[in-house]
Amino acid sequence: MREALDEGAARRVSFIRIISSNLALWIASRISPLKACFHPLWAPAVLFTIAGAAYSGYRSQLATVAITYLVGVFYWGGIRQVFVSGVLAVAGIVMLAFVNLIHPLPPNVQRALTFLPGTWEQRYMDDAKGSTDWRTEIWMEALTSDRYIRNKFLGDGLGMTQEQLQQTLALKEKLGSGSGGFDYHRESILISGDYHSGPVQTIRTCGYLGLVVLLIGMFRVMVHAHRQINRCRNTEWFPVAIFIGSVYVWLPFGWIFIFGSFSGGADALLMGTALVRMLEKHLPLPHYEVASRRPYILQRQERSPAGSGATSRRSGNAV
Repeated sequence: MREALDEGAARRVSFIRIISSNLALWIASRISPLKACFHPLWAPAVLFTIAGAAYSGYRSQLATVAITYLVGVFYWGGIRQVFVSGVLAVAGIVMLAFVNLIHPLPPNVQRALTFLPGTWEQRYMDDAKGSTDWRTEIWMEALTSDRYIRNKFLGDGLGMTQEQLQQTLALKEKLGSGSGGFDYHRESILISGDYHSGPVQTIRTCGYLGLVVLLIGMFRVMVHAHRQINRCRNTEWFPVAIFIGSVYVWLPFGWIFIFGSFSGGADALLMGTALVRMLEKHLPLPHYEVASRRPYILQRQERSPAGSGATSRRSGNAV
């Protein structure tokens, strides 16, 4: 605590994470994010969410805001607007890389952008890469050895054993004395199970069997959320459906590849089931029906008045 602070180090600001992600979700539920970028009132709000996510220093937070807007663009405007948004996003990244050459961006922003190609300083790229490598090493150690997860099929349950608690307390005393540092911290994370990975932490808690059940539930909620958004299209309930459903449409992928935990995944599954079921049961709209695939010739005859008349005459002659 008495060390001199490095003013050029890339720190992370946690409080702005929730603000940027929630505001981005609200914007995406009210208007197409692509159109919002060209609106005099909405554009500053969009810029604030992106800048806030970047300033937080978390790569996962910047990815969360970007995916939230991408999902919103898809449901408001379809694939065409997604393509246009992708082109604009690439142009924005190129512009940021050029600005960084002229005047370096804040360390937090550069660290959050390191997963994208650009002119970011090497020390911030190394910092981000070291964080990723450190977590990957923890995941491999937990999954390939029997020291930290003893029953990988059914899991070890919640909490920790008395032996693991004693090990954690011993490590805390060693860390407090100032000896070691990284190794003690990593060992403590391995014992406690706080792996910063939804799948790995789920395997520790309820095993591969629990992971399969949890993923099936997540993907099922994702399908139903997508159906409810399509069901509410062109109605006054469309913003509500996007606000609730867009979170769960990409939840499984974000939970697996970006950031997740067992408790977060279980909470999201239960809450998502309740909210999506609420939309299914209580909105004053016709129930969602899966579109049936019919031969093109039958669809053409149904749409064509002449075809319908000819079909009727042929049916009458047959009778």
